[in-house]
Amino acid sequence: RQGGMLDVAVYRSQGDDDVTIYLCYSLLIGDKTVTAIDKAGFDGTNLTNRQTIFKSNNPAVTAIHYGCRLALDKTYLYASLGERGQRHDAQNPSLHSGAVIRLFHDGSIPANNPRIRNWAPELLTKGHRNPQGLAIHPETGKIWAHEHGPRGGDEINIITPGKNYGWPKVSHGKEYIGGSIGSGTSAPGLVDPVWVWTPSIAPSGMAFYKGDMFPFLNGHILVGSLKFKRLYLVVLENGLPVRESVMLEAAIGRIRDVAVAFDGSVLLLSDEVDGGLYRIAEAGQ
Repeated sequence: RQGGMLDVAVYRSQGDDDVTIYLCYSLLIGDKTVTAIDKAGFDGTNLTNRQTIFKSNNPAVTAIHYGCRLALDKTYLYASLGERGQRHDAQNPSLHSGAVIRLFHDGSIPANNPRIRNWAPELLTKGHRNPQGLAIHPETGKIWAHEHGPRGGDEINIITPGKNYGWPKVSHGKEYIGGSIGSGTSAPGLVDPVWVWTPSIAPSGMAFYKGDMFPFLNGHILVGSLKFKRLYLVVLENGLPVRESVMLEAAIGRIRDVAVAFDGSVLLLSDEVDGGLYRIAEAGQ
């Protein structure tokens, strides 16, 4: 269903020819699956010394809501984890379900993770549904994530360590069969999203634009949409989203991921049967 290869991230130290590849995927264990992260070297052709550095502790028969986007800064590896269709597990502090986790690049656990009572040590935040976008703000270094709501209520959140983002206690979405979810859209002690899509766009992939090719995009967010087959531009002012526009619609099908290349062009991955990797660039570039 929704399992398989979920994300790939690459880390290269500044001035270092060594490249480290991180893979996030669904790992079969018996008749259940978990979300796993592997680390490997790269010799220019093949992966080398591949090893599993993380396995989620919430194996499930349901093959949905894996989430899993990866992001790397100079110190940490971040990963978003879905609640695997078991919504109340997103509020269970001992499980990796519905969370953003933080590890060192080698998979070890930072001592400055929240360490809240009963929380699994890898956890950075809880209360997420199915987060399929993760990006680091190029100026503030803060982690931003977006996630699928149910029927409506897709969210963008700014990740603050130790916080609970509410699912399924609160939601801007509705049950698929109709009716509200939880106690409403907001509650004390739970973090509100900074942006909400209703109806759902089924967001997948997210990147802050920073480049010379399209300077008018600098500082804003590019988000792919599976449902509407669109590329969205989410405009930020004073550090928060204020409006959006559609940059591309139904041209390449379902947009699964978005990235900004070193030259400032925009790379889009379509997961249609005849999909592929696409590049948006200035004419002649």
